[in-house]
Amino acid sequence: MMKPMITLLTDFGLKDTYIGQMKGVIGSICPEVKVVDITHEVPAQDIAYGGYLLCDAMEAFPRGTIHVVVVDPGVGSERKAIAVKFELGYLIGPDNGIFTEVINRYGAETIIELDQPDYWFGESKTFHGRDIFAPASAHLACGVMLRDMGTTLNDLVKLNLPELIVHDQILTGHIVMIDHFGNMLSNIRRDEYENWLEEYEGELLVRGEDTRLHGICKTFADVSEGAAVAYFGSSARLEIGVRNRNAAQELDGGIGDIVIIEKINQ
Repeated sequence: MMKPMITLLTDFGLKDTYIGQMKGVIGSICPEVKVVDITHEVPAQDIAYGGYLLCDAMEAFPRGTIHVVVVDPGVGSERKAIAVKFELGYLIGPDNGIFTEVINRYGAETIIELDQPDYWFGESKTFHGRDIFAPASAHLACGVMLRDMGTTLNDLVKLNLPELIVHDQILTGHIVMIDHFGNMLSNIRRDEYENWLEEYEGELLVRGEDTRLHGICKTFADVSEGAAVAYFGSSARLEIGVRNRNAAQELDGGIGDIVIIEKINQ
């Protein structure tokens, strides 16, 4: 039987040996498993940002995938190490709110505190990625039952993330990420936008902090070079970009900025 895939998402960067050590532990426990790097460039210690990136990557992977996430400024503290079974697979990482966006979207079926040292690699107080999370993922991939690796929990820590505000005429969200190209990604998702839009076919105005855009385009090529554009990107989030430019720099935008979609001729 094919082993489930394991993914890694961290804020470790690539300069040090942390990722290699995690993969070494996984391979020593479950040599046949495939390990995929989602990213190791989460902004350092930015729990919310890591959670958004994780959620946006979810549906690219087969059901049953085990996602190991380490953005963990509280490592060694009283925060718990957890594993979560959810609709699309498993989540393993710190109980610090990193899974908030995923759980809000997909729900949680089972939550386990990884408190059984028999399934650890070591007892470092500063590297739970290697010593707890990586071995837990490998044991799970090789057939160990989730319940055998720890104690059942009733809940997990959740972050207070920006909420979408829905009114008949206005949909209000916030910029939550800025990608490598400078495109600004919001927490307005396509399905929520379409539910709000309903049968409205009139003109839309998209407003940012200092930006006013008429309508939502399909792609950058719908506007001229250097022009700002609103569109739904590959992660199904409303984004604001500038064709062939860095939108965050050109528009002086940043995380937390308000984004508004308005029906203007009704």
